[in-house]
Amino acid sequence: MNAGARRLSRWLLALPMVLVGIAALGDPEAPITLSSADFVSEGGALRRVTLPHSWALEGLGAGGTGHYRIDFRLDDRPHEPWALVASRLPSRHAIWLNGALVHATLGEGNDRRGVPVPMLIDVPPALLIAGENHLAVDVVCDFRGGMSPLVLGPTALVQPLHVSDQTWNVLVPQTMNVVATGLALLMLTIWWRRPAERELGLFCGLMVAVSLRNVLSTGSGNQWHSVGADYTLYLLQVVSVALLCRFSIAFSGRDARWLARTTDVVAVLLIAGGAVVARVQGMAGLREVAYPALLALIVPSLWLLGVGARRTDRMRRWMLSVAITLLAGAALHDYFFLRGLLSVMHRYWMPFVSPFALLVFAWTLLDRLVAAFATVETLAVDLERRVAERTSELQLANAAKTRFLAAASHDLRQPVLSISLLTDLMRQQSVPPAMAPLLQRIGDSVQALNALLKGLLDLSRFDAHAVRARMQRVALRPMVESVVQDERLHAQGKGLSLRTRVPNWAVESDPVLLEQILRNLLGNAVRYTERGGVLVVARRRGDAVRLEVWDTGPGIAPESQALVFEEFVQLDNPARERSRGLGLGLSLVRRAASVLGVEVTLRSQPGRGSRFAVELPFAGAVADAIESTNPSLERLEGWRIWLVEDDPGAREATRLCLHGWGADVRVFEGAVSCEAAMEKAVPPDLLITDQRLPDGSGVGMAARLHVLHPDLPVLLVTGDTAPQDLAALKASGLPVLHKPYGALELHAALRDLRSAPVRSAVRAAPPQPRPVSAS
Repeated sequence: MNAGARRLSRWLLALPMVLVGIAALGDPEAPITLSSADFVSEGGALRRVTLPHSWALEGLGAGGTGHYRIDFRLDDRPHEPWALVASRLPSRHAIWLNGALVHATLGEGNDRRGVPVPMLIDVPPALLIAGENHLAVDVVCDFRGGMSPLVLGPTALVQPLHVSDQTWNVLVPQTMNVVATGLALLMLTIWWRRPAERELGLFCGLMVAVSLRNVLSTGSGNQWHSVGADYTLYLLQVVSVALLCRFSIAFSGRDARWLARTTDVVAVLLIAGGAVVARVQGMAGLREVAYPALLALIVPSLWLLGVGARRTDRMRRWMLSVAITLLAGAALHDYFFLRGLLSVMHRYWMPFVSPFALLVFAWTLLDRLVAAFATVETLAVDLERRVAERTSELQLANAAKTRFLAAASHDLRQPVLSISLLTDLMRQQSVPPAMAPLLQRIGDSVQALNALLKGLLDLSRFDAHAVRARMQRVALRPMVESVVQDERLHAQGKGLSLRTRVPNWAVESDPVLLEQILRNLLGNAVRYTERGGVLVVARRRGDAVRLEVWDTGPGIAPESQALVFEEFVQLDNPARERSRGLGLGLSLVRRAASVLGVEVTLRSQPGRGSRFAVELPFAGAVADAIESTNPSLERLEGWRIWLVEDDPGAREATRLCLHGWGADVRVFEGAVSCEAAMEKAVPPDLLITDQRLPDGSGVGMAARLHVLHPDLPVLLVTGDTAPQDLAALKASGLPVLHKPYGALELHAALRDLRSAPVRSAVRAAPPQPRPVSAS
C-alpha cells in the first residue's frame, strides 16, 4: 500500500472524529479521544503504545491475550449518560473504569471469536470522577490482535461515530452483497430457462456464493463462531474459488482443462478435509493451509478473465480490467488482513470490490446474451421471411394443383357419367351371353373411375369445410353388418376370414361419416391382407365404445405410420396397381374423424398386422337390430322431367335412363332456352340442371325460376370439385348430385327430391336477370 493511499485511508477513518469534534465545539462535556496506552501482553513487558495498535506489526503474533491501561483526566464529573466507542475492539474483552467492571465478554464461553469489531459501550456517569481516571481493557484475540483509539464522551455526541462504523463495516457491504445476490438469482432464472448458457450459469453460481460469504462474514457477524458457521464460511470460500476458475475458463474461451482438473481435485480435498477438521475445532489451522492454495488458484483465473476481457469492446475492456485488478488487489489484501499482517484499522475489501466486479461482469454477460438474442431475432426474421416466401410458393403450387385437379376431374366426369349411365342401362336390357363378361369388365372399369373421382370429390368437400356432422343415435351392428356384407365377397375371393364381434349397442355419431370411416378402414384391411383374416370388434371403455378393425396384413413400420394418413400414399404399392386402391381411404378417414371430433389411432407391428380404432360416445343398447333396405327402381310413369345439360353425351345418357324408367323427358342445352320455355309452358314436375352452363349457372337459373314457380323441385348436378365451388353449392341450399353417378344414385335422388318439401328460395344468390343469348 503506497503512502498516498495510506494517508487517504487515515483521513477517511478520522473524518467521523473530526465531525464529532466540530459538533462538540463549545460543549463543556466534549468527547475525549484516548490514543495512547500502557500495554502488556502475555509473557511480555509493560510498554507504552500508540493506538491504533496492531500486534502482528510489532512482532507480537496475530492472537493471544493482552492488557491495556489508559489514564485520562476530567475537569468535571459528567451528569448525563456517557459511552465508550471503539472502531476496533476485540469481541472478547473486559473493561474496568476506576476499578469497576463496565463491560465483559470473556466469560461467555468459546462461541465468541476474538476479532476486532466496532463497539459502543455505555458508561455510567457515576463511575467518572473529576481529575484522574483509569481505564483498563483486557482482551483475548484469536487473530488480527489489536485495538483502535477509544472515544469517550456523552452518548449523544459519540454515538454517530459508532453508527458510522457500523454503516461502513456492516450496512453498506451487506446491502451491496444482498443486491448482488438478488441480481444473481434474477440472472439464474435466465439460465434456468436456457441451460445451454453454461457461462451464465457458472457466473450466477459464483455471484451467489461470493455474495453470501460476504454477507455472513461482514462486520460484527464474524465475531460469533460454531462448527456449522465456521464450516459454512469455509465451504463458501472454497466453492467461490472453484466457480471462479470454471467461470474464467468459460469466459476466456481457452482450453484450460489442466486448471479445471486441478481446481476440482483441490476443491474436493479441501471440502472433505474441512468437514473432518471442523469437528475437532481445527478450522483456524486448516485456513492457514487452504487459503494459500486457493489464492494460488485465483492467479491463473484472473489471468484468464483478462484474456476474456480482450474479446470485448474498448469500454468494457477498460471496465473489466479495472474489475480484475481490484479483485486481485482485494484478494491479496484480505489474505494479509486475515493473517493479521495489516493494521487493525483495515477492513476486508472483498465485500466492497466483489459486487462492483460482479456487476461489471454481469453487464458484459447480459450484453453478450442480448447481442445473441438480437442475432437470433435477425435470423428468425430472415427465417420467417423465407418461410413466408416458401409458404406463398407452396400455396400457389397447391392452388394450381387444386385448379388442375378440379378442371381434370370436371372434364373426366362428363364422359364417365355417360359411360356409367349407359352401362347401367345396358345391364337392365337382355344381352347375349357372350356380351355379359365384356359388360362386366366395362362396369368394373367405370366403378374404378367412379371410386377415384369420388375420392377426389370427398377430399375437396372436406377441404372446403362443406361437410358438417349431423349427430344422432346410430345403431352399430346393422351398420357394421352392412359394410361387412359389401366386403365379404372380396374377402372370400382372397381366402380370408371376415368376422365381427359387435354387440347391439348405439353410439352418438353421424351415420354417413361413421360409415365412411368404417368402410374405408375395412376395405383397406381386406385389400392389404393376403392370409389370415379381418376382425371388426366393439368394446366398452367407460362412457365410450371403441370400434376396432384388426387385420393380419404386413403391418406398418413405426416411422411410416403417420404417412399412411396422407393423400395418395401407398407404402407397398410402388407400381400403383389399381387393385391396391388409390391411397385416399385413410386420408378420408382422418378428415371424417376430425369432423366428428374423434381420433383414429393406429397400432401396428411389421409382419404381425395392424389395428385401427376410433372411440365414440356410448348411447345405450339397441333392442332390435335395424335392417337396411335397398330402394327399388320404381317406374317414373307420368313424371314430367326437364333436363338442362350442355354436354351431349351426358345429356343423351341421362335422357335414355329417365326415358327407360317411363318419365316424359324434355332436354335443353342451356339456361336461356329452358327459361324461355318455362314462361310459355306448364312447369315440369321436376327440373334437373347442370351447374356449369354455357349461358349461366344452374344456381342462378334456379333462383330466377323460383321467383315464378316457388314450388318447382330442382336437382343440381355438377362435376365441380374445387373447394370454393363446393362451398358455394352447399350455401345455395339446393340438393346436389355429384358426377359421375350411377343409375341407382340418380333414381334415389329423384325419389327423395319428389317426396321432400320444396325450398321456396335459393340462399346462394338472389334472382338474377336472365343472360342474353349470343344468338
